[in-house]
Amino acid sequence: MSNKIFEIDSDAEVEVSEEIEPVEVSEGSETDEITPASPKVKKVSEAEEKPKKPRKKRPPLTEERKAQLLKNLEAGRKKAMENRQKKAQAKKIIKKKKEEEMDNLIKEDLMAKKYEASEKNKLRDDLDEMKKMMKNLMEENSRLKNPKPLQTIKEETKPSAPTPEPVPIEPPKPKIHRTKGITSRWAKYQ
Repeated sequence: MSNKIFEIDSDAEVEVSEEIEPVEVSEGSETDEITPASPKVKKVSEAEEKPKKPRKKRPPLTEERKAQLLKNLEAGRKKAMENRQKKAQAKKIIKKKKEEEMDNLIKEDLMAKKYEASEKNKLRDDLDEMKKMMKNLMEENSRLKNPKPLQTIKEETKPSAPTPEPVPIEPPKPKIHRTKGITSRWAKYQ
C-alpha cells in the first residue's frame, strides 16, 4: 500500500521507493537549490604545492630616520589642521551668505507687502478725495440751477423805513431717485 491519502486507479500501479538520496542545499544564491549530494573532490592548488617565501625583514630604524619620520608626521598634522580650518571657515562664510540671502528675501517680501498696503491706502485716499469733489460739484450744480435773486442797489440818499431782514433761502435738497432693481452706485449723480 502507498502513503497517499486518496488513491486513484492510475496511482495504484506506481511503486514508491523508500530509498532517500542525500540532498545538499546551496546557500548564498538568490534561490535555494536542492541538488543531490555529490562526492566532494578536493583540488590541490598550486599555492599549496609551493612553499611560501619567507618575508624579508626590515632593518631597524635609526634615530635619524625616526626623527625625520616624526618631523614629517608633525608637518603633515599641521598641514591637515590648516586645511580643516580653511574648510570650516569657507563653510561659515557660505552659511553666512545663505542667511543674508534669506534675510534679504524676507525684507523684500515685507517691503512688497508694505508697498501693497500703501497702494491700497493711497487708492482709498484718492477715492475719498473724489467723493468730496463729487459732493462739491453736486452742490455747485444745485446752486447754478436755482440762482439767488439779485439784490437791488439801494439808494442811500433817500431815507427809508426800516426794512425787515431778508429771510435766507435754503438751497433745494437734492432729489433722491429711487428705482427698482440693482443699479450703479453712481447712477444717482447722472
